[in-house]
Amino acid sequence: MCTASFASAEEALGIPVYRGGPRHAADIGMMLRLLTMEFSRTVPADEFLSRMREDEARDRLKEMEKEASGVFSVRGCRIGGTSRMKVLAEIMDAHRLPDIRATAERFLAAGGADIIDLGFGFDATP
Repeated sequence: MCTASFASAEEALGIPVYRGGPRHAADIGMMLRLLTMEFSRTVPADEFLSRMREDEARDRLKEMEKEASGVFSVRGCRIGGTSRMKVLAEIMDAHRLPDIRATAERFLAAGGADIIDLGFGFDATP
């Protein structure tokens, strides 16, 4: 939780000071797996851990989804059954966007949306 700079201590001692400890004790186990890498002199170790946690969670979800059964599927996305809950992104007034596809692909690439709902107003034309 220390926010101080250790640059002057490094200079006085002639050795590098790394921020290898996490801010929260619950993160110690995960931090220990990182001991093979060089820690930052300015960024707390748990900031590195957040990326690792995201990657592990994403991998775990992919594995669970691979083993799940669905009631039906749409373009390979299993729906219902033992599959995980899906995230729906809505694009309101999609007909007013210059590039609907690019917007939808951005939602999918951001890692959040499984399904895109395109909303069209009464003023939409083919």
